[in-house]
Amino acid sequence: QRHAALLAHQHAMSQKRQIVVVGDGIVDVVTRGGQEPTRHPGGAALNVAKGVAILGHASTLIFNSADDELGKELCDHLVAHGVIPHGLPTSAPTGVANAYFETPESEPVYSFNDAIVERHYDFTAASGSLIAGAEGVALTSLALDDESSVDGYLRQLSGSGAFSAVDPNPRPALLARRERYRDGFERVSASSRLVKLSDEDIALLYGPSEGQAAVERL
Repeated sequence: QRHAALLAHQHAMSQKRQIVVVGDGIVDVVTRGGQEPTRHPGGAALNVAKGVAILGHASTLIFNSADDELGKELCDHLVAHGVIPHGLPTSAPTGVANAYFETPESEPVYSFNDAIVERHYDFTAASGSLIAGAEGVALTSLALDDESSVDGYLRQLSGSGAFSAVDPNPRPALLARRERYRDGFERVSASSRLVKLSDEDIALLYGPSEGQAAVERL
């Protein structure tokens, strides 16, 4: 039934502008004070892909799709929201981000499971075909500190004439290798036509003394 729904959706989307989003599709587990945790599909790339579908474009998400219960839930969620899921092979479980709010007004404290902290992307011939045929490609929350993931993405992007955009979306808990993350981001930026970088991103990646020089260099 899931396969039939996906095929029907792919046919309907074939006549629309093709946008491919590359990055994380994960599960957010939110705990507020002493309440029971709640589970939500999440990840920056998943949210962008849903936004693209809302705007009426054909939206595909390329992400690590685990063969577990949470991975199946993510695929079902994407299809239900008009997004074609394209899973990359992985032996890791679905990525999980835990967000804890001590009070309703407090900022969340995040932690991530190993599937996110040690994430790696194995791009395939099928993902390359999707990227090559897209009119737009948006990358966010890729493992930019993983050189082979960056290499794989750039190889596939080089075969595409798509308008490409990148948002590094750095998270403090995932910046143990900040210099490598920053280097990966700059490599992808050099091949992208649009770079999204907030003041918070600049501070996390470059610090207060290097921020302006980094923006000018990019």
